[in-house]
Amino acid sequence: MEFSKFHHGICLLVLIIAGNRQAYSQCAGTHLTLAATSGSYAMGEMTYPVSGSYGESLDCAWLIESSMPASHSLLFHVSISTIATGDFLRIYDGTSTSGTTLFTATASTGQTVSEVATSGNAYIRFTSDGTVGTAGQQGFRIRYMSASTNDYGCTAASLTATDSVKYLTSQNFPAKYPTSTSCSWTISAQGDCGTLVLDTIYLSVEGCDSDFLTLTYDDNPTEKLCVQNDWYSTKDYATSNTSAIVTMTSDSSDEWNGFVMAYSRNGAGCTSVSASSVATESGSLLPLVSLITVPIIAMAVAAGLRKAGAIKASKVRSI
Repeated sequence: MEFSKFHHGICLLVLIIAGNRQAYSQCAGTHLTLAATSGSYAMGEMTYPVSGSYGESLDCAWLIESSMPASHSLLFHVSISTIATGDFLRIYDGTSTSGTTLFTATASTGQTVSEVATSGNAYIRFTSDGTVGTAGQQGFRIRYMSASTNDYGCTAASLTATDSVKYLTSQNFPAKYPTSTSCSWTISAQGDCGTLVLDTIYLSVEGCDSDFLTLTYDDNPTEKLCVQNDWYSTKDYATSNTSAIVTMTSDSSDEWNGFVMAYSRNGAGCTSVSASSVATESGSLLPLVSLITVPIIAMAVAAGLRKAGAIKASKVRSI
């Protein structure tokens, strides 16, 4: 799973650096735009101020913008160090202050909150008055993620892991998952070949006695995951078998935003694809003629290349 964590880590580092660099210059009368990458659940982060304390008489604005707002919502998590009395942090659902107000904070220390902008965009405005706060002015941090609203829910009980990374989310993600549910997904490696790699890149549930995510794989006891607002430090799992079961359980109250899990197959050593693995996740099969003609064509092409001296027989892989 090192590759997936490295990939998400690089995306996060770039966004943090970009966001923090812009945080110094966004108070010039117009907002600055931060891109929320869609499609890969990449995470961004902005901190204001980057260090020290913020100043007086500020009027600052940022726009966190999704590249696919029609099909994606924006999940964000606010962590406030200190915002003094008379200073305000406001977050709106949309591209300006005319959108619905999602969050307001003033005279706040240590406050945290998660919200979802269903428009796919969030407009952030921070203002300070002309006085120095006696409790300090250390500001705030906002983490954010653009997330598809087309989740599997409980309906896709069987998922196929291929060599390309796919994503599984809790019901309703990035909105809160439903109460009193138990959803289970079986993830199987394509063609029953290779091993599974599971990467929990976001997890936020109520607590181990109430809501939790469980993983059952190999011969290990079922593992229970139950943390809040864990954005990029949860564990990776590399199985030695070709399938695993993921289950999400919730009680009747206090639901959170759930999880995002990346899953893929480590297909090293897989030299052929069985007929059963040609099935798509919706259960359809390629026409039988394709299963017959593709190997024949591949063998013919390979034979021609060997004759021409382009490749050795040992390099030919069956399809």
